[in-house]
Amino acid sequence: MILHVIEAKYERDYLIHLKFNDGAKGLVDLSDQLFGPMFKGK
Repeated sequence: MILHVIEAKYERDYLIHLKFNDGAKGLVDLSDQLFGPMFKGK
């Protein structure tokens, strides 16, 4: 089975709640993955 994100909800800062087509769901912290000028605050 190929996993697909079926729902993504912004929680706060770099935290995203994801739900997959196999029923798995959880909170993902992307703070270590997203960096560089595009992601810096104003």
